[in-house]
Amino acid sequence: MLLCLRSPTACPPPETNGGPEAVLVFHNSGAFGAVNQYRDGFWYQFGGFTTTYGDLCYPAGVEATRLTYGQVIHNAPWDLAKAGLIILWGKNPAETNLQEMTHIYEALARGARLV
Repeated sequence: MLLCLRSPTACPPPETNGGPEAVLVFHNSGAFGAVNQYRDGFWYQFGGFTTTYGDLCYPAGVEATRLTYGQVIHNAPWDLAKAGLIILWGKNPAETNLQEMTHIYEALARGARLV
């Protein structure tokens, strides 16, 4: 699909540039926050898109946890605000989980340490 960075009305019609099948939007891996609500509207300006159902890593992680520990139990995201120590191992919520940063900043303001 030809991506036209001008006004959508100045772009060629979708049927002449491959249509929705020509663009695959994979919207997982940290894209569950506020920005996600604007993604579809952006691509619909260019004639739509094709997307996936589900994602690659979350179901695998849940199943690995279940097989290792017997069940998947975790705290609510807002419990982070009450933490005294937050360890981020292999993740960068400032890039991939902005809504989590609200709780992390609140914990830091209360004196928590971030590692």
